[in-house]
Amino acid sequence: MKPEEIYSFMHRFFTAEGADIQRNDGVRITARLNEKLDKALMNRPFYWQYVRAAGNEPEPMTINWTTVEPYDHEEYIYYGSPRLHQLFNYAKGEGKYTKLYQQPAYQAASSYPLEPWLCMNILLSKCCEKREDTIYSFGLQLISGELRSSFMDELKNYRFAESIPDYAFTLSPLIQLGSAYERIRSYLLTECKEANHEWAAHSNQRLEEELERLNSFYEAEEETAAFRAEKEALIRLFSPSIQVQIINSGLFYLQQKRRHPPFT
Repeated sequence: MKPEEIYSFMHRFFTAEGADIQRNDGVRITARLNEKLDKALMNRPFYWQYVRAAGNEPEPMTINWTTVEPYDHEEYIYYGSPRLHQLFNYAKGEGKYTKLYQQPAYQAASSYPLEPWLCMNILLSKCCEKREDTIYSFGLQLISGELRSSFMDELKNYRFAESIPDYAFTLSPLIQLGSAYERIRSYLLTECKEANHEWAAHSNQRLEEELERLNSFYEAEEETAAFRAEKEALIRLFSPSIQVQIINSGLFYLQQKRRHPPFT
């Protein structure tokens, strides 16, 4: 992940989890955690036991995280850092699936429909000597089959709640969730096949070169356990592959744009 993608993830994470974001300038985030986040992320169980036992008002921590060179009071967050993976694991556990209803910008005077959309956020990883991660967000309309990319960016323009608003009613999906998943998966696979795979060809070339060096080194000897171990390590390191992982998904009921403008 690139630094800007990491920052975007952190900003969405703390916003969604209700932290008090006091600073966000595109590379640095200062956020005052709530009790739930503090307990999950900051690893200070004795503090919370003491506060509860003493009957004192708790003080969740304020964190300062950055995706660039840190100051003394900041923690540097980069892809592969333990803290970022802690956020990933928390988000996976808390937000694997959700069902939300768009709330109107104004009180409706008559009934109106909400259309079902499946949103899937997917991590695609190009794996070789260097790993490159890209996050995709797809939205599939479960009646018409319309597919949109960067769907999470669209959802930022709406206000949601777990309960259906007054006067609204939901339209029944014609496309089942399993079929919707296969449509998104098929689209992503097609995109992968049509993409430039120069990175894979380069990695295969590096693998051939490294194996030739290894064979030359052990040329005068019989194949040993050390030779086999080094060969397997080179194959694991340089063999190109693409891994796809679903980060989370959700069923979102949205107003028809032509009838009701989005909440902003």
